[in-house]
Amino acid sequence: MPVQTDPTLQLIQPGNVGFGTVRLVNGAYSTNFQYNLSLLPLQMPSGYFAENTGFSDMSSRLRPLHEHGFVSVVGNFKLYFAVAGLPMNNPRSALTTNLELVGGNVYKSKYYVFAKLGVNYTDFQAALAAMHNQATMLTTDQLRAANGNQSAGGPTGIVYITAGDLQGTYWARKNSGWEFSVFPSDVNGIYRPMSLMDFSIAPNQVATARLSGNQYAQSLQLIPTESNRVHSGHSIIDPANLAAYYGAQAYPNGAGGNIAGGTVWANLSRLGNYKQYIGLASNGAVAPGPTEIMAGQEYYSQDMFRYVYPYRQQLSSADAKTAQTAAIANMINAFVNN
Repeated sequence: MPVQTDPTLQLIQPGNVGFGTVRLVNGAYSTNFQYNLSLLPLQMPSGYFAENTGFSDMSSRLRPLHEHGFVSVVGNFKLYFAVAGLPMNNPRSALTTNLELVGGNVYKSKYYVFAKLGVNYTDFQAALAAMHNQATMLTTDQLRAANGNQSAGGPTGIVYITAGDLQGTYWARKNSGWEFSVFPSDVNGIYRPMSLMDFSIAPNQVATARLSGNQYAQSLQLIPTESNRVHSGHSIIDPANLAAYYGAQAYPNGAGGNIAGGTVWANLSRLGNYKQYIGLASNGAVAPGPTEIMAGQEYYSQDMFRYVYPYRQQLSSADAKTAQTAAIANMINAFVNN
């Protein structure tokens, strides 16, 4: 198989993972994280890749399983943050209003707690290490108990989950609360996950993006004021526990068997090493000729499975998702490494 030449896809190597993002079960979001604090099973979390040499400022997101399909987003210059708080209308204002250093690399604004993850692999490693060093250590059970009782207390700061379903994720507590209300709030005594926020920057803005200390606020002026110019992702998880999540899964193959999650995780790097080809056509049919996987292109969206070839029988959303998961797991399982 030809060696991979796409610079975005070449980033997909285990040593280039800066961090990942994971989704919780739907009940966690619907209860504002008071209950149901578990990771969604059988997801394929996104990984954020950058060259581990630190010499390149290009990064990329690999999104294996999503409603719109498998995609490796074309590499670009981006600035990443881990942010805890309620949804925001004006991202720049949200993070700059009443800006104050909490400690280390963690800051707070009026209603948010956040840390700048940076631009490249070296930045990501340093940022996660700094977050870990100043975090309070909790287990998943301790987090569940605190949120269930709305008793997250103490000064503003972050926690790192050391054991249980949510191991490797970061959460935050804000002493003055996540929202202002003249009545008691049902969200203020709760740890909220530190979730991804990122946006594109120009190459000549990288130095500004990295400003720290007395110039830190200047770097925040790069944040767009329009929410539609900012990508909001799921909960940040460190690289080791991202790999561990995959390793704990068994993805159904659609034929009554399973594909080990560890195989899926390991095989993703084969796309970074060699060009990969798949059979692809509409309505679940197999194409007569191979299709090369390219950066920026989406493959196997859920819509492709809503009408099953050749009967055009409409599937429910749940069944379409199951069929999509099997197709993508099989696709990755078939990646070659020579």
